Amino acid sequence: MDPTISLRIPLFKSLSKLDLFKLVNELPMYKFKQGEFLFREGEHGDSLFILMEGKLEIVLGADTKDEMILNTCTSGQCVGEMSLIMPEGTRTASARLKENSIVRVMTREKFNELLKQHPQIAYSMVEIMSERLDSSNETSFNDLVAKNHALQKAYDELKAAQAQIIEKDASNVNCKLLPIFNLVFCLMFCPTQKNLVLVQKFYLLVKWAVIL
Repeated sequence: MDPTISLRIPLFKSLSKLDLFKLVNELPMYKFKQGEFLFREGEHGDSLFILMEGKLEIVLGADTKDEMILNTCTSGQCVGEMSLIMPEGTRTASARLKENSIVRVMTREKFNELLKQHPQIAYSMVEIMSERLDSSNETSFNDLVAKNHALQKAYDELKAAQAQIIEKDASNVNCKLLPIFNLVFCLMFCPTQKNLVLVQKFYLLVKWAVIL
């Protein structure tokens, strides 16, 4: 493990080298394997994790079809800082290790003691939280834009298929599919991965019906 990692921890940048090394060495250290979670979305949290070695990713909807990676962290970065200032809060995302990693853990109690000795750390905490929020917002926006493009394409294809069915034979049994279009269009206004799959399957069904 690189001994200079401690110097790259943004949260402690206002501390002297002596205070920094003393603090970091007091924090308990743990090893995690690739694929393990430091914490999961929705869990109660009371600790900050400092990545000393390895990589991890911040994930929304971990292990689901709607999983979205918000950020990737490397050595010297912290995760879980919100739990230090929100005693009754829960984790808003999951932290999953991308490779075997080493982390140090700071509890809320330890953080409060540190603030009393070094109140300037509060400014570093605000900066970190602001940067994290900007990164999450950008990721969420890009994901939403991609889903909107996919939904628009599906919508156009379904409208075209609907027109073909009507044009082919208004009395045909295939017209029984028409009322379902309303339901499908409603699904398209809630762009989850599951709904996108349903829309795509329905589009294939409609294409098959048009061919008959």
